[in-house]
Amino acid sequence: MDMKRVIDISTPLDERTPYYPGDHRFRREVVARSNPDGTGFNLSLLGMSAHSGTHMDAPSHFIDDGKRVHEIDPARFVTPALVAEFAVGARIDAGHIAALPLQRGDALLLKANATRPADAAPDDFVCITAAAAQVVVDAGVQLLGIDALSVEGYDDPVCPVHRILLGNDVLIVEGLRLAAVAPGRYTLVVAPLLITDGDGAPARALLLAGDERR
Repeated sequence: MDMKRVIDISTPLDERTPYYPGDHRFRREVVARSNPDGTGFNLSLLGMSAHSGTHMDAPSHFIDDGKRVHEIDPARFVTPALVAEFAVGARIDAGHIAALPLQRGDALLLKANATRPADAAPDDFVCITAAAAQVVVDAGVQLLGIDALSVEGYDDPVCPVHRILLGNDVLIVEGLRLAAVAPGRYTLVVAPLLITDGDGAPARALLLAGDERR
């Protein structure tokens, strides 16, 4: 494989990693260091939410009898993907999604926050509406990703977007980095950590340029 065609769209995990208000900040503690004489080793302890950085939401995140991370078919982690760029207000609505050239089985990655200021308020980001989520389901999309910490805003405690998507077995990937990615077709490779009974898991997400599917 030509490694020049691989684009890493993951958010690094460090002390600067953004986190959802009320969730746990990523933490890394060095507990052992190697010695100048060549003995010893480096070892660190990690502390994080299952939804830290770039991460996948399993259906069980909101659906009690939904699949957990270890129950998801790993074949779904390698998939044709459409990156769609939006310059809209606070919400991507049904009409925006309906206009996209989607094919059944696609992953849809929303590049909607590329120009969001670094000092923007935690609740100031572009997300999607419940109606848009239903169009995603009806289009046969199997995974929805976004360059924000959530696919929906903080203003509805019922979280209808998550419930519509996850209730229809549409996987969600949040916390993507898409600012340097051109809209178009790719192959997505996104592998969540294999956490038994996990409602979600941090993931490494890559795009492979040159997807032949049109």
